[in-house]
Amino acid sequence: MIIISRAFKFFLLVMLILGLTACTFQKLSSDHNFGSPPSDYKDKIVAYYQMVLKDPESAKYRYGIPYKAYANEGSAYGGKVSWSGWAVDVEVNAKNSFGGYTGFESERVLFQNGEVYKLPPGDRGNFTRVY
Repeated sequence: MIIISRAFKFFLLVMLILGLTACTFQKLSSDHNFGSPPSDYKDKIVAYYQMVLKDPESAKYRYGIPYKAYANEGSAYGGKVSWSGWAVDVEVNAKNSFGGYTGFESERVLFQNGEVYKLPPGDRGNFTRVY
């Protein structure tokens, strides 16, 4: 049986508390300017996927409604805001290399100043929707 001293338990508790407080992310002010909502966002999303998909002509889309959002860098990088603007959730179904449809896959397309900014990886961990 392993016996853990009180001093070591205290040390672990302090390290846990410090670790949790280091995981803070910067938040935006209530009057932050997200810019204008993207106009013709559906056309811009299709244009983006025309460059990315193997068979873009086969693509079928389901679009969400644009909403304000921002993203933070990871806590290892200080948790600062790395992007702010508008986002649209979209589902895309397109043919793969074998000619079969892959099934609708959920993506999030980000817009900044009315243009497609980037597509984040599948991990949506540091992404905040503003209501």
